[in-house]
Amino acid sequence: MKKILVFAALCALTVSLKAQSAVLFKIKYLPFHTYSASTKMTMNMDMDYKADSVTLKQIKASGAKLPVVMQVETNITSDLKTRNYNLNHEVPFTLNLKQSAPKMIVNDVATPLPITGTDDIIYGRYSINGKLTLEGLHGKTLTDSARKVINGLIKTIDANVEFPKVPIKVGDSFAQDIDTDVPVPGIEAKMTMKVTYKLLAIVGGKATFHMDIAATTDKGNGGIEVKGTGTGKFVYDIGMHCTESMNETVNMTYIRPMPQQNVSMKGKVQMVMSQQMVIK
Repeated sequence: MKKILVFAALCALTVSLKAQSAVLFKIKYLPFHTYSASTKMTMNMDMDYKADSVTLKQIKASGAKLPVVMQVETNITSDLKTRNYNLNHEVPFTLNLKQSAPKMIVNDVATPLPITGTDDIIYGRYSINGKLTLEGLHGKTLTDSARKVINGLIKTIDANVEFPKVPIKVGDSFAQDIDTDVPVPGIEAKMTMKVTYKLLAIVGGKATFHMDIAATTDKGNGGIEVKGTGTGKFVYDIGMHCTESMNETVNMTYIRPMPQQNVSMKGKVQMVMSQQMVIK
């Protein structure tokens, strides 16, 4: 009985030490695999104006219903099939990328958008350090603008996580800054999302991270001010070196001065993203 207890204690200690050991995380794609991802992005928005009572009365008299309450939903599905290493030890792939036409509801009324969905077949390769190179677009010319759009979509389905170049263990954190567009129609400006990842647990070959998110704009960004915070959960498959799932919610407020009209646009935005990856 005593031997059994000692053996059980040693096993428990081994598992505990293994969980405490540091792991070098890296996103990479393996040959002869299919990576199928589904991503859903939802944006809930309230838009209003800040102005004196006379100006607000004029705006409402023009027929504007304030505040404007808007919901937008977009879905992306992708199937990335990899082939054997080439002579440069890169992994070639064929990617079928589909993005649905966005669905928008404004003040409880479905409103069509002049944006159609996309269904593209993309050819490219991943280097050993994860660098992406796009080579072609089936049936279309791979222009600079198309390359930019596709790179952005691929970063979305890749989860866009930049792991540190050193091993990390449970309890460790790391952060990255992601530059992106302000998610408000009619506002062309950039914002930075600072994401801090904390490794919570490693169980069954899966690493779970908590995400803390802070969104801000530069003061010189046309006077536009955005502030936001959010949280999320990120699960990484250690054996496959790939994202398994990611869910995040970010709540923001924004103000856009409009001096020529003596008003300021203001509002709230909630961004929700959920993503799931299946590997075969």
